[in-house]
Amino acid sequence: MTVYMSHEMQASLKALAKRTGRSQADLMREALELYVRGQQRQLPSFVGIIEDGSLQARYVEDWLDHTWHTD
Repeated sequence: MTVYMSHEMQASLKALAKRTGRSQADLMREALELYVRGQQRQLPSFVGIIEDGSLQARYVEDWLDHTWHTD
């Protein structure tokens, strides 16, 4: 994978790596992990409030995996 960034960002990353004693790759992995985790879809607040007869409780986990997880 190649990541393109501004010269300013490159310099900031390099300085942070030096200051913290961590590699630039490690800092980038951590930042991406935190960003991606923050972007995960939240379940709607209405799931499980009303019974409409179209989805049985025993199938809810499968439905949620299929409908709300895009991994």
